[in-house]
Amino acid sequence: MGANEILFRKEIMMKVEKLSIEGMSCGHCTGRVKESLTKLAGVSSVDVDLESAAVGYDENMTNRSELEAAVTSLGYKVKA
Repeated sequence: MGANEILFRKEIMMKVEKLSIEGMSCGHCTGRVKESLTKLAGVSSVDVDLESAAVGYDENMTNRSELEAAVTSLGYKVKA
């Protein structure tokens, strides 16, 4: 390592959120939600069924509000 090199290590803060979702009725619905969530920066895993989504993500790159926005932009409602 040269004297001018600076090493930077960013701690990864992984979190899993469970979102309760209203309005999904078929596999196409769950597929749309999964695709939308997967596109968000920092999302590493998405598991969706007709009532909810479990999302693993890096808290340094996204947050629950962005996850909810990705779902509501498709016309579904995220329950509190």
